Amino acid sequence: MSVVIVTGASRGIGEAIVKHVLRASEENKVVVTSRTLSKMVEIYSGFNQNNIEYVGGDISDGKTIDEIIERSVDKFGRIDSIVVNAGILEPVDKISNYKNEKKEWERLFQVNFFSAIELVSKSIEYLRKSHGRIIFTSSGASVKNTEGWGAYGASKAALNHLCGTISNEEKANGIRTISVAPGVVDTQMQDDIRGRLGEKGMSLKDLKIFQELKKDGKLLDPKVPGKVLGNLALMGIEEELNGVYLRYNDKKLAKYK
Repeated sequence: MSVVIVTGASRGIGEAIVKHVLRASEENKVVVTSRTLSKMVEIYSGFNQNNIEYVGGDISDGKTIDEIIERSVDKFGRIDSIVVNAGILEPVDKISNYKNEKKEWERLFQVNFFSAIELVSKSIEYLRKSHGRIIFTSSGASVKNTEGWGAYGASKAALNHLCGTISNEEKANGIRTISVAPGVVDTQMQDDIRGRLGEKGMSLKDLKIFQELKKDGKLLDPKVPGKVLGNLALMGIEEELNGVYLRYNDKKLAKYK
């Protein structure tokens, strides 16, 4: 039995992770969180509700994080894994326009990065007891430059570094971490990229790439990376993978597919 926290759990990759964990064993427990509580209740209604704890709220709010941890421990008695999956893309714009986007940059980093630090730091004592795992949903944007994606790419690169730092600091306590880029997945974020966000701040060349991926049916089903991330949460992270950044389809992750 594993107790897994999944943020950003109301759709896309987060939803796929949760469903995989719950289907893997009737003993597994999941604490799901997103801003849309009613949506989560709806999509997980077919599962044993004794195995799910719902926390609705903004992950960038410390009170939401406190509630996630408290309810995980109160209901299930432990925390085995955390999948840090919540994230936003906006603002999509050039660095030259930062002065007009400063508040949006700060909001993005609060959601994508600082909430991760707070969630992990407040969970450390429980993860030490369980020799737990922390899985970060990263992005290819963390290592590749795309015009207009400065904020998003920088936040994901920061997550990669955070992953490595935690693995180093907590190795002696049995905590292992990994940062995984899930590929180009057919999610709401991709809809936004092809629409209002891409048209605002991306180059026409980059925008066309994403549009053609959708047109040609080459976007990944969320279940593909969701299974990899879910298995990492359940099966544990091998020593050679501790603290590293990998794409979901890297051969080193073959056993998790």
